[in-house]
Amino acid sequence: MKVWAVAWNTYRGLLHNRALLALSLFFLFIFVSSAGGIYFAARLSEAGAAEQARRLFAQSIGSLLNTNAVFSFILAAFMGAFVLPGEIKSGTILPTLGRALSRSQYLLGLFLGINLLLATYLLLVAVAAAGLMLWSGVGVEPYLLLGLVYVVLIANVVAAIAFLFSVLVNPQVALVALAFFLSLGGLAASIRLVSQVWAERVEAVVDYVLPAWGLLNYSDYLQVTRTPAARSAEFFAVGLAHGLDYLAVFLLLALFAFRRRSLLPPS
Repeated sequence: MKVWAVAWNTYRGLLHNRALLALSLFFLFIFVSSAGGIYFAARLSEAGAAEQARRLFAQSIGSLLNTNAVFSFILAAFMGAFVLPGEIKSGTILPTLGRALSRSQYLLGLFLGINLLLATYLLLVAVAAAGLMLWSGVGVEPYLLLGLVYVVLIANVVAAIAFLFSVLVNPQVALVALAFFLSLGGLAASIRLVSQVWAERVEAVVDYVLPAWGLLNYSDYLQVTRTPAARSAEFFAVGLAHGLDYLAVFLLLALFAFRRRSLLPPS
């Protein structure tokens, strides 16, 4: 119950964050733009231009899903990097931990609070997108639900990594370190433009240190699930399993590092 109390307080605090509100308004603008494309695609289909309607619908849905995914990851990164340092800076963490609450319970409560906000946001997006597609007469595609599950998973992994870095360094450095860490999956592709040999070496190192890190790629996953490829179910299952592994590992590392973190506000 104490963990859930921390989670609820964290959730309420995040809801009053002005920066998150500004990001939400920006996404709302993108959502309305995509919604217009979906509605126009439905009208084209009614007019007999079925092929053009399918292309426009695919582009609009892809834009909506990709924007939703990127925004979820940005939310997770900022919340993971700033929530704990904010609690330490405000001085509220010491009185809370004085109520027979362990550091591990407190950190889990913060993480659950972040998840509550992510769940609220993604639920609103799912309901709005489903309602829009039903209203347009398109119908809800099964891959959209799978995509939502994958977004939740990757957002949790992003938040857990940001949590770990925020325990070790200040929030700004944590965000930079997180961005570099997440870019490792595409590092080999960038180096391949210069040297094929070095690209293969970097790819081998990344695969050894971070097995199947490339499976946590939302756009690649969507490309598979939107086609009738026989490997789509296996691809999803393996990616999900590795994502859960990474989530557990980074959370455990954050919990271990938090045991040695000073809780005094910075002078």
